[in-house]
Amino acid sequence: MGKKRVHAQQTVEAEARPPPGKSPFWCYYCGYEAKDETTLIQHQAAKHFACPHCDVGAFGRLCQSLSGLVSHVRRSHRK
Repeated sequence: MGKKRVHAQQTVEAEARPPPGKSPFWCYYCGYEAKDETTLIQHQAAKHFACPHCDVGAFGRLCQSLSGLVSHVRRSHRK
């Protein structure tokens, strides 16, 4: 039991364009589909990379990446 082998031509076609009705920009964490990369980055910063320890309106609460969030928590919320 394993994955079926995909022919080289099918792989090139699949990489060239997304399936009909599917956006090429989607969120790895929740499956949200965005119209462009900027919208996806804004979604991830607001929903997935927000510090749970900071107040909602606090400056620096939203990070650009998971590694940025980890660094923020280590620097700003040491015990």
